[in-house]
Amino acid sequence: MQTMYSGMVNSPVTELAAGITAAQTSITVLNGAVLPAAPNLAVIGQGELAETILYTGKSGNNLTGITRGLQGDARAWTAGISIARNFTEADYAALVANINELDTSKAGTAIATTSANGLMASADKQLSANRNGYGTTAGTGAAYTVTLSPAPTLVAGLTFRVKLHTTNTSTAPTINVNGLGARTIVRPPGSVPVGLLKTAVYTLTYDGTNFFLQGEGGEYGTAVAAEVLAGKTIGTDAGIVTGTMPNRSGTQVSNTGLGAHVAGQLDVYPASGYYDGVSAVSRVTDADFIAANVRSGVNLFGLLGTLIEGKRWASTSVMSSTSYLPFTMSSGSSGSSIYVQVAQSLGFTPSMVIIEYGSSGLSVFNRSKVNYEIVSLNRAGTQLGNYRLTGNAYCDDTGFRLPVQWDGREHTWIAIE
Repeated sequence: MQTMYSGMVNSPVTELAAGITAAQTSITVLNGAVLPAAPNLAVIGQGELAETILYTGKSGNNLTGITRGLQGDARAWTAGISIARNFTEADYAALVANINELDTSKAGTAIATTSANGLMASADKQLSANRNGYGTTAGTGAAYTVTLSPAPTLVAGLTFRVKLHTTNTSTAPTINVNGLGARTIVRPPGSVPVGLLKTAVYTLTYDGTNFFLQGEGGEYGTAVAAEVLAGKTIGTDAGIVTGTMPNRSGTQVSNTGLGAHVAGQLDVYPASGYYDGVSAVSRVTDADFIAANVRSGVNLFGLLGTLIEGKRWASTSVMSSTSYLPFTMSSGSSGSSIYVQVAQSLGFTPSMVIIEYGSSGLSVFNRSKVNYEIVSLNRAGTQLGNYRLTGNAYCDDTGFRLPVQWDGREHTWIAIE
């Protein structure tokens, strides 16, 4: 076979960049891009004096390894002369010679029984039959049958498309192709039950044991609608399923109950649904769960207790007054007295207050006495005055004002709940 060289669409023209001699075997052109890659032909000049050359090397605008005068005479050419990849008589001669050679080589060949002449041999026909079959099933949803034409051979690699006439009634249905024997239909990797097949077109490939469903997208999970978030979907054997699981994120829901608690643990049973783990969506309500019911210093589920067990008390020092106020005596008459006043939140209502001035005397308020009696005594225990908790005398959780004997002096007091 003779060499046939590639051409250029529309035979674009460039020019010699410099003059050449008749014997020169390298040429520089103005635009080498319009000439095809080497090896190839080019025509210098036009008309009867044109020269066809063969170049074996091309780099940018430089042609090298040139055979001069392949057709036409080799001659000297000046700069600016045209050069192009034209269709030449040499191209035509090579084409004719190759066609004649092909005709001669096929003479006497039995073209009806071989693929050497471009026809399909019997083995190729069988291979095509094993890859291009299509048919519609019959039989049952557990045992399909199909007849393909042309008939295939049951060998590994047999692939065909089939339209199922009914949904399957078995997780391991079989298909019998052209009576060649029933084989199980499976999904990759082969151990997965096939699940639901609809009355649709499927592609099956035989591996020598089973028919594998092609293009099924792998295995499916086992989730059902109640296990998928509402508004989301999931692919299943039965098709796309829309989830029904409630989205509880960002909302408060009632609990379905509380479990029996053990030390350090309280079981809460929230309503079913999805929780994002960020929003507080479950709340247990108990009116007794307050700081006042939790021991002071104890942190119970984030609630810091303030409860002080036993009697609460408060104590400090305060200066007595230097002026007198009227107070009601236990007899009901009015009398004047120096007093001690404490104006601070005690956090409780005192049942008793004891006010002491050194070793000289004290006053005692006792809420359990009739009229909440206030007794003023000296150190010998002699009562110097009895007063009622009324009028200018008071004692509650905001503090107290109580009569004493000594004016303008520091007194120590203690208030007991």
